[in-house]
Amino acid sequence: MTEREPSQEEKLKIRRPIYQLKVTLEGAEPPVWRRVIVSGNRSMKRLHEILQIAMGWTNSHLHLFEFPDGSVYTNSGFMLEHVEHQDESKTKLRKLVKTPGSTFKYEYDFGDSWSHSIEVEDIRGDPVWEPRCTGGEGACPPEDVGGVWGYSEFLAAMSDPEHERHEEFKQWVGDEWQPTFDMDAVNEVFRSTFKPS
Repeated sequence: MTEREPSQEEKLKIRRPIYQLKVTLEGAEPPVWRRVIVSGNRSMKRLHEILQIAMGWTNSHLHLFEFPDGSVYTNSGFMLEHVEHQDESKTKLRKLVKTPGSTFKYEYDFGDSWSHSIEVEDIRGDPVWEPRCTGGEGACPPEDVGGVWGYSEFLAAMSDPEHERHEEFKQWVGDEWQPTFDMDAVNEVFRSTFKPS
């Protein structure tokens, strides 16, 4: 019995696997999530940079990735007490996650503790450009707002001019915070920031 020749799609998937990830900010109400397409050949460091842009964060705080087996990946310069970790810049996504349906965590800002659940929805060969965002919902919380609980109070205050903290929050956030998600703006930043992997 002879083996069949791999299809073009299969060859691309082996050489250049493309991951479709759904990134959900845990505990956020209303929901905040993004769907991103990223090459499995990207390092976890690059994935961190991609997530910062997709979600709308400003890369102002520490972060880490945690996998179901307990392994942790982060910037090798971070001094994380009581957490054994590996260098995110030396490990590619494809080496850590090999099957659709897999999940892992991304935590940003250990004070506010923004925990993101990442689900691998699909892995395929795809010749089109990446990274890119193909879906999403909800505004990114402002930095240093106090985690999901602080974000809930912030949203309530911003939507009600009679709220006791409305003016305080409005002055604090200025024009920088946008109440909606702009996928086109995210993809424009991706195009101008990342070269094909």
